[in-house]
Amino acid sequence: MLFYNLKAYFVSIEMKYNIIVFILFLVHISCKPSSVFVKKYVQYNIEDEGFLNHNVLQTIGISELRNDAEDKLTIQNKCLLRAENIAKERMISILIHTYLSIRSNSKTEINTFQEDYPEKFTKADLIYWSLFFQPLLTKVTVPFQQIKDNYCKVVLRLEESDLLSKIKNPDNYE
Repeated sequence: MLFYNLKAYFVSIEMKYNIIVFILFLVHISCKPSSVFVKKYVQYNIEDEGFLNHNVLQTIGISELRNDAEDKLTIQNKCLLRAENIAKERMISILIHTYLSIRSNSKTEINTFQEDYPEKFTKADLIYWSLFFQPLLTKVTVPFQQIKDNYCKVVLRLEESDLLSKIKNPDNYE
């Protein structure tokens, strides 16, 4: 009788353990990290735009390589400057959307820049907001530049601890 009671007791414990493991497994597979704030290997990421995590904002500018100068070096430098300006405008647009809490209407997980940041701003708006966000924009770095046969690409990155709260509350700027 004692053996039967011990066996029943251990089977009961084993079943409880299996049930707990099964429930944890179901919770684990049903939960997934936010695609908005979780990007792996942020330092090596030069393909994604937007917030790579809570402290890193990245934009990409691509410009065509125009034959608008006499020497190749000047053509390449002009292209890189145009691409950098495009990336800077995109960064300012993201900062404005974040500051004003302008949300995307898109329901899909993978969006284009225009879907994620739907509001279009005039050049005058971008200049005004670039002055507003100047303390943050001075901390922007260029982690990647590329010149190909017919285009060039510049990646701008703003890395700052507690970046989201600094964007939302300009008094937090250092």
